[in-house]
Amino acid sequence: MTLARGSIFVLDGDTLARQHAESCLLHLGWCVKAFGDGADLVQALPLHRPEAALVDVSSPQLSGHWVAARIRRALASRRMRVVAYTALHAVDRDALIAQGFDGVLPKPAQPRDFARMFVFGARSSH
Repeated sequence: MTLARGSIFVLDGDTLARQHAESCLLHLGWCVKAFGDGADLVQALPLHRPEAALVDVSSPQLSGHWVAARIRRALASRRMRVVAYTALHAVDRDALIAQGFDGVLPKPAQPRDFARMFVFGARSSH
């Protein structure tokens, strides 16, 4: 699945990580809407309807798993790529995929990692 580069939501409670992801994705041609809080992202879904989302699984306010489930429920009528964004080194990638994520992007991610995940449409977790 190759993604059209339209809009993408980025959720990360850490300002530097959020800004890094936003910068990398803007460079790839995405229109980025960044959020520090999962509730704000969920509230924006009906208004913006992005093609993809990068969700920090350890978001401090709401779990990334909860946010991903809300994205899936809100946009059930169409397929959207939802990628887990995590600094957890012992994360079980298969478990995240089983929980509804389409891929896993480890932090700190390099620009080429964002390109592999969001331009070439790789279905794998790396």
